Amino acid sequence: SGLESLRQIVGTVNGRFVLTITTRRTNDTFDQEMKGRLEDGVLNGPVRTYLVLDDKRQLVSEEIYSADMRQGAFVSYYPKTGRVQARTNFDAGTKNGEFSSYYPNGHRAVRMYYDHDQLNGLCEVYDNRGGLITSGTYQKGVPVSGTFVEDLSSFIIESIDNRPTTVQIATVNEAGKSTEVIERTINPKRR
Repeated sequence: SGLESLRQIVGTVNGRFVLTITTRRTNDTFDQEMKGRLEDGVLNGPVRTYLVLDDKRQLVSEEIYSADMRQGAFVSYYPKTGRVQARTNFDAGTKNGEFSSYYPNGHRAVRMYYDHDQLNGLCEVYDNRGGLITSGTYQKGVPVSGTFVEDLSSFIIESIDNRPTTVQIATVNEAGKSTEVIERTINPKRR
């Protein structure tokens, strides 16, 4: 990651930093620029990441570090529009509290709650028009009742990437047993 590269390059320095990472792909080259502050080589305070493409800088994420761990709000943005892509909170480096991701059109894709990196509480998944697809409850990372997208991590990545997605939806009863599985296709390109 960019932060690990930063540590290897600068070691234990103090002060503001700017780390530029150049990525080359078949059809294009772009820079990713990270800005923040180090105290004895440890990240402290806000860290902002920008995408630099065709001499334009676009903010793609903002996060806060305390003693080298994410602490507080994290927000990522779509590079071309600047709209929020995802937002969550961290406590001592773990996701804690509400996590939301959004489609490129601005509609919410997912809202769920974490308790120190474990899903805990309500989890809602939406289609690209804002319609509720599933709503279920987790306890300590386990679905306990409601309906759930079977592969939630893949769904989040595919919705953020604006790709058509086929989801399998399972209904879980109070006893924790799956009662049915249905498939539904979501095509974010259709609005």
